[in-house]
Formats: sequence, structure tokens, C-alpha cells
Amino acid sequence: MLNHFAKEVNIYLSRIEEIFHYGYFWCLDQCEYATDIMFKSREDLQSVYNDLVKHALLSFNCEDVMIFMGRKMHPAFSGEVVSDVKKRPQGIRIKHRMASNSIKMYDKYSVLRVETTINNPKEFKIFKETGDNQVKRWVPMGKNTANLYRYAQVSQAANKRYLDAVSLAEPRTEFIVEVERICNRVNSGNRVFSGMNPVAKETEKIFLAVMDGGNHINGFTNASIRTTLFPELAIDDKKVRNKTTRIMQ
Repeated sequence: MLNHFAKEVNIYLSRIEEIFHYGYFWCLDQCEYATDIMFKSREDLQSVYNDLVKHALLSFNCEDVMIFMGRKMHPAFSGEVVSDVKKRPQGIRIKHRMASNSIKMYDKYSVLRVETTINNPKEFKIFKETGDNQVKRWVPMGKNTANLYRYAQVSQAANKRYLDAVSLAEPRTEFIVEVERICNRVNSGNRVFSGMNPVAKETEKIFLAVMDGGNHINGFTNASIRTTLFPELAIDDKKVRNKTTRIMQ
């Protein structure tokens, strides 16, 4: 197919092939292979995407990047392994480079895309016939278009390993929204409820009382909470009971 297009462009190609007995040698200068994860909406993707980027940036070291690309750390490797994040009008992308090859993640509206780019295929192996005896063995991969299938295999495996690792991120966006909600002051009719201070000593005591394992056994009651909050006061005192009720509201 490529030779057909070449003859359409170069009218002397037939004469060159006749004299030198060969024409063009077709190779792959750069190969990109993408895996897309579809979300129902842009909002659904954005609710977790920032957490995925933070996880990838803070958790993945150079050894992890090598593993994503199907390699292992070796003293003979002289290249650099670098990770960086760029924020653009279209969105945020994180990129991990292993020498001249890379794997990156970015968002395209409602699509999460992981993409492997191969510029130097010799960093990877291909099982092919070599030598005069045509014995098959694993050798560094070249840029010949006949190796395109192997480019796809290497890249697809890299994308899958990366997505498996990113999926371990813990989304915190919803948690942050909920914390901000309970920390803000609320107006309900003629009443004003002050927000909760999550770092205050009093708040710590409330959380300890609510999260006590005994609540799973005996149930969650006003009495169990006020015993922990006000151990020095009479727990049957009406004022203490009302105060506990107001706190839990």
C-alpha cells in the first residue's frame, strides 16, 4: 500500500527500483497507542480525575515507570526517567518518560485516555528469526513496519499496567465536599447552626464517641454519647441530655 502511494508521488520510483533493485524502506518513526475509558459525563470524570493525577504523581517512582513499560531497573540503563504534570485549557495531563519513550494520561471531555508513545523501539524485544540459520530468538525491536504488531502488543500491555496501578487511587473529592459542607455555617429558618471545626479538641471527642466500637454492639444512643462527652457530669441531667442532642444535630 505504501509503495503504491510512493509511486503516485515519485514518478521515478520504477526506474530507481530497476537500477538499484530496491525502492523505499518503510519504517515507523513514532508510534502512539491509546486506551480510552469512557465516562457517562464530563462531571463524572472530573469527580475522580484530579485524585488519579495526584496518585500517579506522588506514588509512581522511576522503578514503577520502568515496570509500566515492561522493563526492569538495570545498571546498563543510561537514560532518564522523569514524570511531570502540565495544566492546559483542555485539561490536565501527566506524563512519564523513560528515555525517549513515554506513557501519559489525560482527559478529553468525558474520556480518560492513557497513551504509550514509542520513539526508540530498541528498548523493547521482539521474537523473530535472525542470522543465516533463521533461528527465532528475542532481539531488540527495530523500526520496520513489519514490527507494527509488536508495537501494539507492547503499548497495550503498558496501558493496562498503568490503568491497573491508577485504579488503586482513593478518590477524595467527594470527601472534601462533604467536609466543607459540615464545616460551613447553616441557616435554617430563624436558627443559625455554626459549622464544625474538624481540628478542635471538642470535635475530636465527638468523633471518638461516635466511632466507638461499642456502638455496633449496644446501638447508638444519646446516653452512650453523653457518657463519653461529659464523664464528669451527671449523665441523667436534663440539660446534659439536651446539650448532647443539640451537638449531634
